[in-house]
Amino acid sequence: MLRKYFFITLIIVAFLCLGGMSVFAQTGAVRGTIKLKQADGTTAPISGATIDVYRIDVTGRLEGNKSNKRGEFNIIGLFVVGKYVLSISAPGARPFLKGGIKPGLDADISIVMEAGDGGRYTMEQAREMAANEGNPSKGGGESAEDRAKREELVRKNTEITASNEKVKQANEIYNRVVKEGNAAYAAKNYTEAIAKYSEALDADADHPGAPVVLTNRSIVLRSIAVEHYNAAARAKDEAGKAAAKKEWAQAAEDAKSAVEKLRAQSPPSDAGAAANYKDQVYRALMARAAIMKYFVPLVDPTKLDAADVAFNEYIAVEPDVVIKRSFQLEHAQILYQVGEVDKAIAMYKQVLESDPENIEALLWVGLGLFGTDDPTKYQEAANYLQLFVDKAPDTHELKASAKETLEELKRKDVKPQKPTGRRRG
Repeated sequence: MLRKYFFITLIIVAFLCLGGMSVFAQTGAVRGTIKLKQADGTTAPISGATIDVYRIDVTGRLEGNKSNKRGEFNIIGLFVVGKYVLSISAPGARPFLKGGIKPGLDADISIVMEAGDGGRYTMEQAREMAANEGNPSKGGGESAEDRAKREELVRKNTEITASNEKVKQANEIYNRVVKEGNAAYAAKNYTEAIAKYSEALDADADHPGAPVVLTNRSIVLRSIAVEHYNAAARAKDEAGKAAAKKEWAQAAEDAKSAVEKLRAQSPPSDAGAAANYKDQVYRALMARAAIMKYFVPLVDPTKLDAADVAFNEYIAVEPDVVIKRSFQLEHAQILYQVGEVDKAIAMYKQVLESDPENIEALLWVGLGLFGTDDPTKYQEAANYLQLFVDKAPDTHELKASAKETLEELKRKDVKPQKPTGRRRG
């Protein structure tokens, strides 16, 4: 009994070598040719195709055998009692399985592979497919189900590889063009700056760096559109003005997208990264508010609600009192331009609460009150306009208009009154 056990063990150990000869069992060879089916239907020998041999009745393998220049292969030292499957792979070919192999008994095996991804089955895949094959002695190819599984795996791997390559290329583009775009903007080469920022966004609009690029492009578009609009207005070029309005519209969309993309991100936990993220949000909010000065009154007055949100959210995070006040004045001026005079007056008065001598707020509160054509508001209008005239420099472009309005009020028997304390009117 012990002797029989020892004999079986020696046979198994000998098989595991596969390439070696055993004195305990008869061995044989497997030989054949491997060809690739061409697009025109003809076949051509495959040089260097890989032939992996797996035994499916017990564990054993002999991997890495290669076909010669004529596509021929000859694998020796296989036990004739074993059950084998050949797994063939080659660059540019679909992997191929050949089951039902009988070493030393089969005539030359002719294998014709089809064009494919160059994939290669693992031992586990080959043995599983061979075991599931209805009649392994017929051998050849793979089942429709196995083919579908393999093709799905290849598809997913291809998608992952393509995605990784896209990310790599996008990172390279962002690192390059953002620097080039910023340099062009600093040199006031706005057209070049816009082209560089657009190149990055075209490469990957969802890149983590996209919000920064969108903010930058919004700022540049806003600046260049002002130049284009003013030039077109001087030349009475309506087409040029329309083109500038499109640039403002794109600037507004860019700034809006930058804010939305940043808010969709999770704020970083790292202190340095968190500070950078906070700065990006601040710059995007500022760009979104700044473009509203042109976008709402000159492009789309129906977006006043969006302007209110943009100004309020930016002003809430602006730490500088002077900058905050300048945006409050811009917000009030937009309200005035689109006909929301009462709201504009209220906002100008908010500015005067923190800056009682702000000449712009004094002027527009006075003009707004007079423009209501409500005689009950004329006295208050005269008071504000007189304060403006007293404080504004003679170079102010609207000082003469304010004086004319005061004269008109005097003809209506309305004379300015001196303020008492902080009270106006």
